[in-house]
Order: sequence, then structure tokens, then C-alpha cells
Amino acid sequence: MTTTTTTKRIRPPDYDLQSYLQNNNDIFTVDEIETVRAEITGHHDGDAWFWIIKLKGRANKEERFVLTRAWCDYSGWDCQSGGKSVYAATARKAAMHAPEEEDGRHVQWNLREQLRGKQPFGLETRQGGGGSDPWGRE
Repeated sequence: MTTTTTTKRIRPPDYDLQSYLQNNNDIFTVDEIETVRAEITGHHDGDAWFWIIKLKGRANKEERFVLTRAWCDYSGWDCQSGGKSVYAATARKAAMHAPEEEDGRHVQWNLREQLRGKQPFGLETRQGGGGSDPWGRE
């Protein structure tokens, strides 16, 4: 009999998340990040970035995860940029704080699929039919 265990990969903050936090005040700091659980990449002067982040050592169970939405202009994070984060008790609840759709992007669905392991980390799908599933599976 073979048993398998699933371990969650520890993902440190990427350049964009670090730069966002270095140049903007938010409800947490880069040092408080345990791992990044899901990500949708943004574009300078365009689409926003979204991250679902697990925070270290939070006694308050309602503040163990955050959804962060951030943006920057064409010159990068150190000129004009901003964002906002919202606390959540679980990664899935953090995803529910994301907009269902933003600028034609299925934000909430993409984050949920990453958390479920149905979509690779950081991958965003943009095609699709209707409903909450851009591929028309729901």
C-alpha cells in the first residue's frame, strides 16, 4: 500500500510583491509573509496584480491570510503605485474578496483554481464562455 502526502510549496514574495510593500503602506510587511499561495500577474500601467498570502504567526485566526490587489504606473513601483489588502481566515475566503471579473479577467476563478491545485501557480486563463468558469465547465 502506497500513501502519498501533499505538501504545500513555500513561495517567497516575488519582485513585484516586495517592491509594492517597500513603496506602499499596507496592513502587513514583507517580513510577515510565510508563503504566497496564489498569484495573478499584473502589468505596469495596466492590469492589477493579485496575491493570496499566508502570514506568519497570527494569533487572530481571522487574520491568517490576506488578499492583496496592487497596481503601478509604467515606471514601476517606486513612482506611482498603490494597493490594498483584506484579511481572511483561510486562503479560499481570501479569494472570495477578489472581484469576480476585472477588465475582462476572471480574477476570483483563477485564484480559486490555483488554490485547488487545478491550475499552475501564477497562471491566468483569459479565454472562456460564461458563468464563473471561463472554460464553461461549471
